[in-house]
Amino acid sequence: MSLHVRTAGDEDVAQAADVLARAFATDPPFVAALGHPDEPQRLLRCLYASLLRHHYLSRGAVDVAVDGDEVMGVAVWGAPGRGALPLGAKARIAREVLPVYGLRAIRLLRQERIIAAHYPPGEYWYLFAIGVGVPGRGVGGLLLDHGVARATEHGCYLEASTPSSARLYERKGFVRRGDVEVEGGPLVRMWREPAPVNQV
Repeated sequence: MSLHVRTAGDEDVAQAADVLARAFATDPPFVAALGHPDEPQRLLRCLYASLLRHHYLSRGAVDVAVDGDEVMGVAVWGAPGRGALPLGAKARIAREVLPVYGLRAIRLLRQERIIAAHYPPGEYWYLFAIGVGVPGRGVGGLLLDHGVARATEHGCYLEASTPSSARLYERKGFVRRGDVEVEGGPLVRMWREPAPVNQV
């Protein structure tokens, strides 16, 4: 396997959204926020594709771990100093997501507001989502290392939704900062300090 990490482009959106949808289709907070739907992958694929296309590709960083032409894993980061999403981008996302989600969008927005209320102050890289096609091959760790290395003088923040993911983040230098109670939760808030600057 010639696995490596690169920056995603528009041509990767479909595969990346599919990987993320499969990874989070059984994630307790997501499933609860969606109202335990019969087709969670279909709903999540639509959401992730829209967010990648209209937000994170241009206002953050989307890393893909690839083997040849196949996307094996995806990490989606919000960049430091990110402001509010422009109204035009919000409108495009709503136009794509609302017809698929219907009233489920209200539940999802409610959960998003709860999570956002616990964001730490300041500027940092925010790991919005990380997912792999086949767990246990080190793809998640490779993506995480890549993102942390890019952070340099900024800290990194995330919410872990499962005990196994929290343990992975702890091995990569993240520390627990308390929980966020959401339906299907809790989410573990985790922080990683910036790497120390080498003294000359």
